[in-house]
Amino acid sequence: MAIRYKPPAIGSYKNRMAIQAVATDGTSDGGTDETPSTFTYIWCSIESLGGQELWLAKAQQDKVSHRIRCLYQAGISPKMQGSYAGRTFYFTSVVDIDERHVELEILATEVIAT
Repeated sequence: MAIRYKPPAIGSYKNRMAIQAVATDGTSDGGTDETPSTFTYIWCSIESLGGQELWLAKAQQDKVSHRIRCLYQAGISPKMQGSYAGRTFYFTSVVDIDERHVELEILATEVIAT
């Protein structure tokens, strides 16, 4: 019996996020400098985790604050970050839903600028 795939509803991915790879360079004083460069752009949904979902996400990592869903895009990894409307999200995990290469679920931590 074949399992049918139900695509996401039209309009469920309405945020355009820049996916950035972070390159680490050495500085003259022996430190490191991280420079993000745009890898690709995706249309996605960004959900703030709260209540039960946040508690379940904490089982994986302490500071997971958002779930990002998008259509499958090859090459996106937890070593990357996302940028949307002046907000930056560090990825903690990237999961290929049902391993059919249709949809990605990304758990991320929003960086609060100080």
